[in-house]
Amino acid sequence: MKKFFLINSILTLFILHSFSQPASFINKLRAPAYPLITIDPYTSAWSFSNNLYDDAVRHWTGTKHSLIGAIRVDGKVFRFMGTEETPLKPIVPTAAIQKWTGHYTFEKPSEGWESLKFDDSNWKQGQGAFGTQDQPNLGTSWDTQDIWVRREFSINEDLSTQNLILEYSHDDIFELYINGIQIVKTGYDWKNNILLPLSEKIKQYLHKGKNVIAAHCHNQEGGGYVDFGLYNKISPKKYFSQTAVQRFVNVMPTQTYYQFDCGAVRLDLTF
Repeated sequence: MKKFFLINSILTLFILHSFSQPASFINKLRAPAYPLITIDPYTSAWSFSNNLYDDAVRHWTGTKHSLIGAIRVDGKVFRFMGTEETPLKPIVPTAAIQKWTGHYTFEKPSEGWESLKFDDSNWKQGQGAFGTQDQPNLGTSWDTQDIWVRREFSINEDLSTQNLILEYSHDDIFELYINGIQIVKTGYDWKNNILLPLSEKIKQYLHKGKNVIAAHCHNQEGGGYVDFGLYNKISPKKYFSQTAVQRFVNVMPTQTYYQFDCGAVRLDLTF
């Protein structure tokens, strides 16, 4: 609660200070990320996009902070920071929303382990997410090199016309299948909360009744993690569709300056 209050106070201060003049010297180099709020490693906010309104404000790890900045000029609202989040309706939620039950094994299974008809009755049953003790939303401990996970779920409606999103997190080498069809295959990598829209072709493999998502993860070193889910992307009304026009961004040793055109008004922001 204290950090929430602190962030809101900082945002209020930078908005009140937004009409100060930017630095006369403009650094034209493209920074990998633009610092906005940098209190400590846990409380920070950055922009990873060319324009401040092209993407969500994020923590330095890439986690979204969902901050939106907007200004009303002559009856029109211009968004100058952040993006609106599109609501996702869970069909098969990830562990961040609800711990889920799946079958798993640490021993290499027989051929066809990813298919819907495979018999996993001799596998162990546990709660997702699966991973080492330092991972978030942990349900079942996994400390071997490999894990195979099967998660069965039922569908009682036709989803072929819906905007389906697969969300998954993995650490390290990862492959994922829906009803035996491979959807994801990574190299040596580790990422959290990847959102992958399902193509029209892939959606045809989902059907009413029983379905299965099956995954295999190989932990090369360090932490290991597996979590996945399926969502329906709802298209809501956009309240901040009109963006400002960013003129420049200027990164200095202790401050970041932005300048925008918002209709007839020029807006200067100082972080």
